[in-house]
Parts: sequence; C-alpha cells; structure tokens
Amino acid sequence: MPCRIPLRPASVLLAAAVFSACHGGSGSKDHGGGPPTQIDLTVTAFQVSPGAADVQDTLLLTGTIQNIGTEAANPMLGDKFQVRFNLSTDGTLELNEVGFLNVDVSDPIPPGGTFSFSGPMGAGDTLLHFGNFCEPCSTQPCLCVPPQTGVLGVKVDSGDGIAELDESNNFKFTPIEVIGTRVSAVNHGCEAGTVGGDVGSDGCDLKFLDNVDSADARHRPCSNCPPTDQMFPNELHSEITMILTVRGCQIGSCGGSWDVTATKDKPGQFTTFTRRLTCSTNGAEITAACVWKWDLINDRLCSEPDHVCV
Repeated sequence: MPCRIPLRPASVLLAAAVFSACHGGSGSKDHGGGPPTQIDLTVTAFQVSPGAADVQDTLLLTGTIQNIGTEAANPMLGDKFQVRFNLSTDGTLELNEVGFLNVDVSDPIPPGGTFSFSGPMGAGDTLLHFGNFCEPCSTQPCLCVPPQTGVLGVKVDSGDGIAELDESNNFKFTPIEVIGTRVSAVNHGCEAGTVGGDVGSDGCDLKFLDNVDSADARHRPCSNCPPTDQMFPNELHSEITMILTVRGCQIGSCGGSWDVTATKDKPGQFTTFTRRLTCSTNGAEITAACVWKWDLINDRLCSEPDHVCV
C-alpha cells in the first residue's frame, strides 16, 4: 500500500517542516552526489486547494512520490532525501521563490513503490514569502489585476542528494490563483518644491515598503501626473510601511497629503479601506518625514516611531 503522511503547518520564517513517521517497505541511498544509482524518483500527482487563495487561507497540499527505478530509496537507517515546495509566477524553482516548505523523507521506497503526502499549509505561509505578486510583463502598460495566476511546484530530491537515473522528472506544478491587495495613492497637494522635480528632490515623495518589495509614488508637484498612482497591484503582505517625505519649504511650515486605498476583491469577500496621510514641517525646518505602518487586513494605521494607532 502507498505510505501516506500528513504535512504540518510551517512558518515561512523557519522555512521547515517534517513529515510524520510512516513505516513499511524496504528500500534509497543518499549518495550526496556520489556514484550513479538505479533509483528514479518522480512526482506522479500534485494538487492544491483551494484553487484561489489569499494570505489568510490554509492550503491543502496533496501528492504522490513514486520510485520508478529498480533500486530502493532510503534502504538504511539515516538515509533521506528532501522535498521542496515553492510558489512562482512562471513555474520554475528560483532562489527567491523557494523556502516556504522543505521536508525530509526518510521512509524506504522500494522499486515501484509510492509515498503519499496530504496535509494543510496554514496561515498563508505559502504566499507571505512573496510581496507584490504579479506575472512578468515586458510590454507597457503592465496591468496586474488580482487574482494573478501563480504556480505551486514540488521538487523531489530537491537537494540533489541522489544520483538518479533521470533527474528531469523530479518536478510537478499546479496552478493557483493568487489574490492580494491592490494599494493605490492619490495626491491631495504639496506645498514644497517646484513642478518638474524627481523623487528625492524638493517636493513631496511617498514610498511604500513591505518585507520584499518597495514602490515610489510620482514626485509632487509635477505636471501631467496621473490622478492615481498604483503602488502595489497585488500585495500579499498583511502590513506595509509608508514614508511621506517633504523637502524644500520656502517660507514657514509646509506639507503634503495623500489618500491611500487598499482593496481586496475576493469571491464573496470585497473589502476596501482608505486613509489620509498628512506630513508637515515644524517651524523653520525645511524637511519633514512621517512614517506609518498599515495593517491591510484590519485597517489599523500606526504612526512610527511612537506607535500611536487608530
């Protein structure tokens, strides 16, 4: 019978999980890149549900690993190989897209035998490894409207510890619709600087940061500016940092303000929040910087570093 094991929820920070013990069978050697073997591990099935998810959803990952070679995998105590799961926009295992779930398999898998896994990946760990999630775009304008089609992948023997008969059949991918939050900004005036400046010059600049990506609003004042700046078209982090900088006040105090809006359009759950950010210089100062942290899930805005929240 196939050996079936549960996945346990894993932290994206720890980037590790373990399979529970599942005994039976007699079978691969972990050669650590050593001499060729007659082992051939492949993923014969891989599924994820739900098919559309945001960072709060628990994903159910299921699949089967089969040894189609003629030599047993993990025949001795201490033998193991690694299985890695990732999320990507293009169906590849790339360095910055890897790490939300890595597991070791130490159970024997005889020739022709299978090893099945099924279990939840909780609390959005699979998605929070990303920031702003959008498919690559080479032709302007690049419009990213959630949900964006992503790809969840699994790679057996991801550490390449076993010299298999065929290394090209270790992958399996399945699509998933990734639902994030659209974040936009509308300028409501800037009393510093002159028209025509760039980001960092005199005027008003609004910068957005999450744990992965950053975005800058169009420098103000400017001519022919779009009415709305799209900052994060499909943001997956639940909290972002916003920094409003005012430079170049000429006489007395001056300032600037922006309205920021966060919108999530999930089937059966539409939410939108709007906050006004205002920053002004104090007295004779010609520069000011104001920082906020915004909880996109609960609409909680905190000014930093005093951490006053509303």
